[in-house]
Amino acid sequence: MSKTPHPRRWVPTYIVLLTSLLVLSAALVLQYFRTGSDSYLVSAGFIALIAAYTAWSFARLITLKVIPRSLVTLLRCPSCGNEVTRKYREGDMLFSESDQCPKCGSKMLTEGIFLKEEKR
Repeated sequence: MSKTPHPRRWVPTYIVLLTSLLVLSAALVLQYFRTGSDSYLVSAGFIALIAAYTAWSFARLITLKVIPRSLVTLLRCPSCGNEVTRKYREGDMLFSESDQCPKCGSKMLTEGIFLKEEKR
């Protein structure tokens, strides 16, 4: 099982994108002042809106909290009903026989595989 990448790996991408959008918007505003053409000002406004949305997304990314989780397997004994949760092992499949029951010694069935929040 591979670890999921941390969302903050996108921080450099957001910084480069936001910087380039702001520079492009400033260049379009300068072109507007040089030429007086309204199309440059409209384009600068549109780029500024995209930059604002990017900045808002960047702010949300920075405040994002990653909850550590682990994959666990739920085992249930068909004869005595004992339930055990353990760490997921490669090859675990639903409704397959697995470990022996600690109470009665019969084979346990895999009832579920799910993510569980880890304690910090």
